[in-house]
Amino acid sequence: MARVELVRIYESLDQVRALLVRGLLESDGIRVLAKGEGTGPYRTGPVILLVDEDDAARAKELVAASEAGSLSLGAGEALD
Repeated sequence: MARVELVRIYESLDQVRALLVRGLLESDGIRVLAKGEGTGPYRTGPVILLVDEDDAARAKELVAASEAGSLSLGAGEALD
């Protein structure tokens, strides 16, 4: 089995925001490993999202577009 190198591409103390970013990446076909997404009322610490280094550039591009509020549908695309 080939070794996978993971790259940290996002970190947030806001668990909901981290889950939204994770969903964005996964909807683009990027596999995401999330660390620190514990449950319960006393969860502390950040949620860290990691992706394969081969997907890191695209993931960073999507995260940046999300943070800037510049995500949009392309011509002929529709929400399903």
